Amino acid sequence: MVDHSHSSGDEAPPTRSTRGPTRMKQLLMRKYSDERTPVNVNVITGVATGRYADDFRSYLGVVARDKINILIPSFDHVSKVDRNIIWNDILLTFDIPNVTTLRNKCLSTIAENFRNFKSKLTSRYIYGHLKHKTPCSVYKSIDEDTWRLFKESRMSEEWQVSIVDIIQFLINKYISYELIN
Repeated sequence: MVDHSHSSGDEAPPTRSTRGPTRMKQLLMRKYSDERTPVNVNVITGVATGRYADDFRSYLGVVARDKINILIPSFDHVSKVDRNIIWNDILLTFDIPNVTTLRNKCLSTIAENFRNFKSKLTSRYIYGHLKHKTPCSVYKSIDEDTWRLFKESRMSEEWQVSIVDIIQFLINKYISYELIN
């Protein structure tokens, strides 16, 4: 005989645990003990290799997510002072050359990660399957007020029009490409 005493028809099915955001705990422990993590990075291409290459790439994503306010329209609007703070944070965390070409490559990667993070928030938490939830409990850098303002900005008519313009541009570009080839 099957025992049904543990479940009733009124209970919701158990939720699956999902991957949360990368926290980089080991890396941060080394950083706070004044130990810089060695990474081999090509200063021209910005490509990291070696044992801690994945940590380096992941950290650039963490920086984009945690150090830049999502209310900033784009990375172009991040001040020079904040860019220097971000770069110095990377230099304190990793033993890499302090050269302009590498700085520019890292900041470019962070800009791309920032754009992708904001797109992910929009597609999942505003228009997607998580639209009835808030990312505030998942991402410590987002508080309720910031989330409310971000959500309002992404639902504004101005932002909607800009998305339609981008989609139309991409459609026209694709059609032009197809006609040429």
